[in-house]
Amino acid sequence: GSDKKLADLIIGDSKPAKGDASLQSYYIRTAGDPQSWLADGKLPDKWEPKDWLDVDIIELKRERIQQVKVNHADGELVYIHRDNPDARDFTLDSLQVGEQVTAPYEVNNIATTFTKMTFDDVVSAANAGVGDKPVYSAVLTTFDGLEITFEPFTRDDKHFARYSARYNADAAKAYQDKQAQQGSSADAATETATNAPHGGASKQPMELKSAEEVAKEVEQFNSRWQNWMYQLPEFRVKNIGKKKADLLKKDDRPVH
Repeated sequence: GSDKKLADLIIGDSKPAKGDASLQSYYIRTAGDPQSWLADGKLPDKWEPKDWLDVDIIELKRERIQQVKVNHADGELVYIHRDNPDARDFTLDSLQVGEQVTAPYEVNNIATTFTKMTFDDVVSAANAGVGDKPVYSAVLTTFDGLEITFEPFTRDDKHFARYSARYNADAAKAYQDKQAQQGSSADAATETATNAPHGGASKQPMELKSAEEVAKEVEQFNSRWQNWMYQLPEFRVKNIGKKKADLLKKDDRPVH
């Protein structure tokens, strides 16, 4: 992030290297020096900035995600959640009588987009030139208390986002307390499944991270993310930024 130049080399024409078909001979010189040299080597075929970078921003197991709250610039809140890691679908909150979601996967995509995020480019946050107001602010919370804030911005039809993380002890405790209350029921269900005839091994619950592990995860994320803005594909920003109207079945009844 210091903008310090690491190397400066001018590469010119190339031709097959003598004696080794796997290499090329390149005419090279350093900046400011008129002397050219012929050097054998093999340069990569890809020259996009992202081809030289670790493009992973975040990777989360789907089972960990408990909820996502998306606060839009116009004040609309889209809130999806589920009760336990084994639940297949997320629930869209605040549905009114008669309202139905178009398909569960449309709601799920808001959360699952976070499971694997990569960038197309990265810029210094100080030089991003995106202003102070994000398109929306999304807060993802896991069952074990990891909380990630995602804020996308738009500049010249490109989409940039900043990320931050923290440990939400209240969220972790709420799920732990709920699990403790359901402990006896879970034990009974496990015993029944174990003794069931012709049954295979029962599915083991996902092991969530401890408070110490999540705190370390938060530190690693913030160390990586701070001072950077990540350019993202448009579909990722749109997936997370769906409004309630985008998720509901349209009323196709005839208008009288």
